[in-house]
Amino acid sequence: MGVLHTQAVFRQMRDDSFAPLGTSLIDPNGVLGITIDTASVAGSPVEPNVILAATSFNFGLVRTDNGGQSWAPATVTGDPDGFHNSRMRFATPSRVYLVAPNQQAPGLYRSDDAGKSFALLSNLRLGAIAVDPANADRIYVGTYGDNTGLFKSTDGGQTLQPLLSGDYSAITIDSTNPQVIYVGERLGQVIRSRDGGQTFV
Repeated sequence: MGVLHTQAVFRQMRDDSFAPLGTSLIDPNGVLGITIDTASVAGSPVEPNVILAATSFNFGLVRTDNGGQSWAPATVTGDPDGFHNSRMRFATPSRVYLVAPNQQAPGLYRSDDAGKSFALLSNLRLGAIAVDPANADRIYVGTYGDNTGLFKSTDGGQTLQPLLSGDYSAITIDSTNPQVIYVGERLGQVIRSRDGGQTFV
């Protein structure tokens, strides 16, 4: 999990116990007392030492492959320096999706090398994402602050099919039935589809 104003990432050790993960990130300008705000975190489904952290300001997207003992910047199209309100998901051990509603370089990003580099696929201000657990090419994304809407992709984010207008902050897919999707609207209502996004109630 990522946190604000302290070490960037914490790992759950026991039922209710969390400990800082590895070394803390340091301000790139060497200014003492500057803390790092982590907007989203994603861990590899097969390699526990591979972790990505998208920071809100200054650091951009960083990656570790040694459990947080050291961090290195990921290469991201447009070189954004922050990912405020972003979300990240590993779809496979090598594929990672990132959505960011930033004012600078917003959009849908995809990595096919376990988070070392990310390409920009869409410049919509997206702030929610879900990946079908049975199909890494099928994703649902939602805009965060401009009412553009909810979208579905069946080709790994290359094209986005519009489903609904609105703003969304959370999406999840039923792990036992990927036709069932739950979507949290940013203003508080939850909607559900039972047919893969064709209709919602």
